Amino acid sequence: MPIMEQYKTTILLLISLICLPCISQEKIDDNSTVDSKHEEKRSYLKHRDFDGDGIMDKILFDFSGGAHCCYKMSLYISSLSKTITYPFEMDGGYLGGVDGSQPNQFEIKDYDQDGLPEIFMLISTYNGEKYPVEKRWTKKYGIKTNTILFDFFEENMLVKDYNK
Repeated sequence: MPIMEQYKTTILLLISLICLPCISQEKIDDNSTVDSKHEEKRSYLKHRDFDGDGIMDKILFDFSGGAHCCYKMSLYISSLSKTITYPFEMDGGYLGGVDGSQPNQFEIKDYDQDGLPEIFMLISTYNGEKYPVEKRWTKKYGIKTNTILFDFFEENMLVKDYNK
């Protein structure tokens, strides 16, 4: 086998070994099974009413690609009947933390004791290293740190700096 073919074969084998465990097949019918980690993440993100209207809102993540990069969060807010997508990026290596297992990266709880949950998120990091917050985010949302909190107040989703 020519040397280039050996390299291609080796690279394909490495890719399949790395990516195969990441692939999750789900069926929608009642006979499906979902691995426990996937189910924990799903449960943690369900049953959240951020706007207090009694209807559960949805949290969605969009992956931009790459080994550790990057996820953006969107929230479907029932009282507004729309999805709000934020530009903040969360390190892809930590998305597993959206199941409640890494509260230093991502956590949902009632921080201000108003009876509604807020979302804490660590943004602009790569492989655990913090990077400067983009100036456009500071201008638009007023944030200056890598630790932010999403709160909902009077039909508006607010974003603010938060130090745990």
